[in-house]
Amino acid sequence: MLDSEVLCYCSSGRLFQDCCQPFLTRSCIPKTAEQLMRSRFSAFCVGNGEYLVNTHHPETLGGLTAEKLSNASDEWRWTRLDVLYHNVTGATQSEVAFNAWYLEKEQLMCHSEVSTFVLLDNEWKYQKGNFENRAAKDVKYGRNDPCPCGQGKKYKKCHGH
Repeated sequence: MLDSEVLCYCSSGRLFQDCCQPFLTRSCIPKTAEQLMRSRFSAFCVGNGEYLVNTHHPETLGGLTAEKLSNASDEWRWTRLDVLYHNVTGATQSEVAFNAWYLEKEQLMCHSEVSTFVLLDNEWKYQKGNFENRAAKDVKYGRNDPCPCGQGKKYKKCHGH
């Protein structure tokens, strides 16, 4: 569901219609690797596998299909994105480190990744990522911060106990 009157799924604090929605509808393209990474997170949230395939470098796509990527949102409910850093490593390459929080069978998990993006035909493409999935309790997170599950409670009163 693409509800443009909600805050963006990528945790930017902006409205979806002013943040990632234009990328997902392809009315404009991300100008930076971080914008692409944020929009890909939003695509996972809404099950837009076509966008994920179109923004993936064709040489590293492997057997991934739009259908497989769309169905991945049925298994996990993505709840929050924390961008740790965006590092431009060359004129046509960039990396973005992030924690993507999700619920899997009501257990809060964290997907930590450093992604490599490359500029191909004037568009940023996801090339590869080094990642690990960990239980929330294994990730350093402030006890008084809002819980990344999105329920509005402090982490220590929600999934941090």
